[in-house]
Amino acid sequence: MPLQVCMGAHMMCSFGMAPSSLIVLPINRVNTNMVPDANIMDHVPITNIPPFGMCITPSNPAVASHRRRTGRADTDAVRAGYTRAMGGGRAQRDAGQPAHAR
Repeated sequence: MPLQVCMGAHMMCSFGMAPSSLIVLPINRVNTNMVPDANIMDHVPITNIPPFGMCITPSNPAVASHRRRTGRADTDAVRAGYTRAMGGGRAQRDAGQPAHAR
């Protein structure tokens, strides 16, 4: 059985610079410990999934332009420092459990 995800679950984009928290609107009225539970429909950008900070993917035109202009990938160094500060890996966990079910 998949894990239940509720409002405030920590999320991280593999090409984002900062983590984000899931926003669940209380329209379904299903709660876990008085916190709204997410369902399959809670996937709307901005409404449910806030931005992850600066994007560092090479397919982003702004990032590609910066790399061509400067010849450097400054965001790579910042990303490495941020990853170390957050505790290492790509998958962010909440209370020892993955923030989403695969």
